[in-house]
Amino acid sequence: MFRQAPPETTHRDRRKLRQFVSSQIVFLLVSPVILRFLGRFTVETYFIIAYVWFLLMSEVLVPRTHEAKWWWWIQWIKVAGLLMFAYISTQHIASVIQ
Repeated sequence: MFRQAPPETTHRDRRKLRQFVSSQIVFLLVSPVILRFLGRFTVETYFIIAYVWFLLMSEVLVPRTHEAKWWWWIQWIKVAGLLMFAYISTQHIASVIQ
């Protein structure tokens, strides 16, 4: 009859959020160094590798309650990243075709 309030973010969900954010920060700081060492650093490569890492961690550290506010933001970031990935891919395909 009445809609229940979404459950409070559990301790486990908060811990997963901290793990998610810390893994993203570490990866975003370390990956450019590794890419430069390998001689493969470009903004496009950095974005694609960071986006794949973001997708991987968002699946590994999924919260128990999908009503968590931070999870909603992650879903929107995934969509924005997909649009950027499509743009980069389109640019590379267009350069190959020409």
